Amino acid sequence: MRGQKELYSVLEELAISYEYHEHPPLATIDDAIIHWKDYNSGRCKNIFFRNHKGNRHYLVILEHLRQLDIHDLEKRLKQGS
Repeated sequence: MRGQKELYSVLEELAISYEYHEHPPLATIDDAIIHWKDYNSGRCKNIFFRNHKGNRHYLVILEHLRQLDIHDLEKRLKQGS
């Protein structure tokens, strides 16, 4: 399994059941859906970006069907050009 071993230890200590699934990095949700067909779980997408100056980085996690308005997010973060 990938990820931090401490995370799996905490889950086990707290008796939280989980299943580990892994798929290759994918560019689109359509590609991901092929790998998700047998998973009975929530689905999300991760969008990693940086501001125009390149000095701030952001990871945005959304439900897989939601769209992100980057310009609106830039305004909210006060990071627009």
